[in-house]
Amino acid sequence: MRETSDETIFEVAGRGELHLTILIENDAPRGLRAGRLAPARAAQDVDGVRHEPYEMLTVDVEDANQGR
Repeated sequence: MRETSDETIFEVAGRGELHLTILIENDAPRGLRAGRLAPARAAQDVDGVRHEPYEMLTVDVEDANQGR
């Protein structure tokens, strides 16, 4: 969570739309309102080089369970 120039607004980041939707829905009963903007990548500059997060997934599937 990051503060903004407006003291009544803060920025929340999550790992996708579902994660953020859960956060927003959990806060609704407490009277908090949320506006949603288009997703933005969480990039950062490290020593002048732009880095963006990514995930790598490897799935091992037995031959009997594979398609063509």
